[in-house]
Amino acid sequence: IRNANMSALVGNTMHRVLVLGAGKIGALIAGLLAQSGDYEVRLADVDAAAAAAVAHAHALSGILPCELDATQGEVLAAELRRAPVDAVVSSFPITAIRRLRPPRARRRCITLI
Repeated sequence: IRNANMSALVGNTMHRVLVLGAGKIGALIAGLLAQSGDYEVRLADVDAAAAAAVAHAHALSGILPCELDATQGEVLAAELRRAPVDAVVSSFPITAIRRLRPPRARRRCITLI
């Protein structure tokens, strides 16, 4: 993926990433990023216990679980204002991405299938 903003993710600093969804894909992404030592990962899920279980299973200090219903665009926007990140990775099913509001937020999503 070529993007002018990707240059911000290169270097020796700790990067802050918000991973949306603590299912199998989100757990894998969070673990790989945190294990690299280059990322501080906030793993968000509507089910706080699911995010906490993933963080506990990985036993890595770089994964911080949090409860967040990111399908509500306003809630996600408020969280990003409260705790800014360098990147957001969605591991939502496509049906959840379609529910994102406002529609402008959907245009900024890159879906990996």
